Amino acid sequence: MDKQANITQFARVTAAVLWADEKDTPEEWVAAEALFLENNLNWEEAKSLVEEEIEALIDEDEEGSESEEDEDLAFGAIDLGAGVDPYEVLVGLAKLACADKELTWNEIDMIHRLGEAMNIQGEMVSAALLTAASSADVSVVLD
Repeated sequence: MDKQANITQFARVTAAVLWADEKDTPEEWVAAEALFLENNLNWEEAKSLVEEEIEALIDEDEEGSESEEDEDLAFGAIDLGAGVDPYEVLVGLAKLACADKELTWNEIDMIHRLGEAMNIQGEMVSAALLTAASSADVSVVLD
């Protein structure tokens, strides 16, 4: 099937996962690159878009009060493009979250938010997280 992926949407969701635990590691950037390449997207172009999206998220976070943070980050409907399997992308995003061998509560929450915005059932979001976590020695950190 021909994929016409939306690079801007991919950059936005990737940035959200990278930002979720408030740190990014080289392993996470490698996983991000793999996600873009798997979807036939130009990584060099995408990388700068991801960086811009992360900066926008940081700016939003600094401007909002703690009580408003959750409401501020609303994704609306996410359309990744024709021929793109949202579940497979979500698995890739979950692998990105697990790339540093740690899965935080904020990353779990972010993957669930993105899954909802991509119209993926909650059980399937959990399956994506389990798939990603089981493929590596990942510690779950819930504090």
